Amino acid sequence: MTVSRRSSSPLALVRTLRHDHPSLSDDQIDARLLEIEQSLQQSVSVAEAARLAGEKPATIYKAIARGNLTSTTEGASNVHRLSQADVEVWAGRPRRRPSEAA
Repeated sequence: MTVSRRSSSPLALVRTLRHDHPSLSDDQIDARLLEIEQSLQQSVSVAEAARLAGEKPATIYKAIARGNLTSTTEGASNVHRLSQADVEVWAGRPRRRPSEAA
């Protein structure tokens, strides 16, 4: 199931589910919302993010440094964790061709 990023609140998601799928019961809506929440909470390493995005790890680190991707670290660790959903959205971004860079 894919989720649009336009729905920013749980209430908006419920309204969207009810509108798009009027035959869903409250239990089915709850189950779908749990799926959405779990997918948004999954985190990946920089290496996994690079594999998902089809990029090099250095590109992921540059995106983090530029603020295009958000990462977290635990304690004094240098190990970055990124939201899988954020990486997937970032990977689907429009890319410039080298000829457009000028």
